[in-house]
Amino acid sequence: MATNVDSVFFATQAAVPAMQRQGGGHIIQVTTSLVEHALQGVPAVLASLSKGACVAATRGLAMELAADDIRVNAVSLGIIDTPLHEPESLEGKKSFAPLNRVGKVEDVVRAVLYLEDSNMVTGEISYIDGGRTAGHCPCPGDVRRPRRHPAGDRAPGAGSATASAGLTAG
Repeated sequence: MATNVDSVFFATQAAVPAMQRQGGGHIIQVTTSLVEHALQGVPAVLASLSKGACVAATRGLAMELAADDIRVNAVSLGIIDTPLHEPESLEGKKSFAPLNRVGKVEDVVRAVLYLEDSNMVTGEISYIDGGRTAGHCPCPGDVRRPRRHPAGDRAPGAGSATASAGLTAG
């Protein structure tokens, strides 16, 4: 836990004075989408706690440092194909994301480059997790089952693609 929190604090503390002297800068933190949505069967409370502090620091520092033209953002990662994961385990981890695939390092690089090139973006947490945070998808090991509407198939809009997508005509 100390590694995650201390690295954010001390690296930022060291970098900010130089950024202030040069008239601005950009800090990008790395966090995890487990902060937003824990998974049953994936013990990650310490990672969520420490990376959650990173998310809070990202937003707080974005406001504190904005007057110095220092932007602060974060990338929040899902399953990314790195040496952290055994290669044979990745196939089973695809279902952790609605896109049904694991991310690649290139996906993270693209997100970082977007944040770096976007001068009006600060305080942003960019999720590179295949839609996991947006969709709250049930994942392997979750014992939850989708809830059905009490009226079953007679629920308003049941079977309608536009109702399912939240779209209305007119």
